[in-house]
This record gives sequence, structure tokens and C-alpha cells, in this order.
Amino acid sequence: MEPFRDINVLFADNHPLTLSGLKSAVAAQSDIRVLAECVDRDRLKDSVRSQSPNVLFVSSEFLQDELGDLTQLVSENEGTRVILLTSRNDPQFFEDALRCGASGIFERERPVEYVPLAIRKVMNGGFWFEQALAERMLGDVLHPKNKPPDPEK
Repeated sequence: MEPFRDINVLFADNHPLTLSGLKSAVAAQSDIRVLAECVDRDRLKDSVRSQSPNVLFVSSEFLQDELGDLTQLVSENEGTRVILLTSRNDPQFFEDALRCGASGIFERERPVEYVPLAIRKVMNGGFWFEQALAERMLGDVLHPKNKPPDPEK
């Protein structure tokens, strides 16, 4: 698989300061280009459709935590991978977001130096989320809380 020359990104958040920080985080990256910044939730779908970014980096707060909107964005823009920026700390929400098509969960507490790494990871077909989250989700899959272990296994 040939690496991408440029990764086109659209950032979406309702806080201009956050958008500025995200844009600064990728400013020195020669392979990442910011196509647009979206601060208007009502224009997000049109912006994604018209810009066709490789990666949409959007905050869950911007989506008002509506995962139906995330599902619609992913299904209508198959070539766009979505990284959800969030301050939430709810493993079930994270799991639901991944099931709705997000390719990454980026927690607001993480250093901005990880933004380009997350973008590249999802662009290359991977998933981005914190190891602790991955461990919790894997633990839930392997050891469901509401299901007693099968004694025959």
C-alpha cells in the first residue's frame, strides 16, 4: 500500500481556541493539510461533503454527543475517517462511538503532540484510542459483567 502524500483534515469544534490548538498541532507536519475549520454545527455536513477530507477531527460536544449524527456523517462520507475529540470519560460512550463508525477517540487531556499521530494512524486504516480504554473494552468483551463464566470452558 502506497503511503498518502497529503492527508487532508477538517477540524470541527465550537471553541475557536480548540480549533487554533488543533491547527497549530499539525502546522509543522508536511504531510497534513488543514482544509477547513468548522465552528457551525449546522454547516458541518455540507463542509464535509464539499471539502471531502480524508480525516474529520470533530468534538463530541460539537455533535452534542449525538452519535446518530456521527453515524450519518460516516455513512454519507465513506472516504472520510472520523476522530472524535472528547472530554467524556465513559467507556460505553467510547464503544458506541466506535460502533457508529469513529476510527479514533482522542481525549482532550492528551498532549497536542499526539494529534498528528492519531491522524496518521486512522488514515492508514488503524484505530486511535488510549491504551487504558482499549484494555477496559477488551476486558468487557472477555469478561462480561452480567454473564457468569461458563464452567465448561
